[in-house]
This record gives sequence, C-alpha cells and structure tokens, in this order.
Amino acid sequence: MATTTKLTKDEITATAELLGGNVAEMPQDRLYHLIKATQHATDLLLNEIKHRGELKSQGNVPIAPHVSDFGCTPSR
Repeated sequence: MATTTKLTKDEITATAELLGGNVAEMPQDRLYHLIKATQHATDLLLNEIKHRGELKSQGNVPIAPHVSDFGCTPSR
C-alpha cells in the first residue's frame, strides 16, 4: 500500500486510459456511468485484497488504499 497521496505519472496515465477521454468533455450520464463502474471495480479489488488476507481494518471499518484529489481544480 502506498504511503503517499501523490499519484505517479504511470497511475495518472493508466487512469486516463481507463476513463477513455477528457472528463471535461464527457456528458453527465457518462460521468455517472464511470463513477458507478469504478465503485464496482473498487468493490471487486477490495474483496480480492480481503480474500488474500491483506485488508487491514480499524475496528469494523476497513482501511482502504485510496487517493483522492476531490475538490481540487482539474487542469483543463
């Protein structure tokens, strides 16, 4: 698990490839579709980490590897 919140250039490139375009140019329904798909992917990935016995938790709350720039102004 990463110890920093900064994404690498490879992670940024991979994200752009997964999204399939410039999000600023996507219609709203496409954005919601992508959010739903990434939430499902996150569920699958966390379940696999749990299956491997590597998911950490604090009490009943899983500690998920997560990086977010939510609220930051994107470059357009």
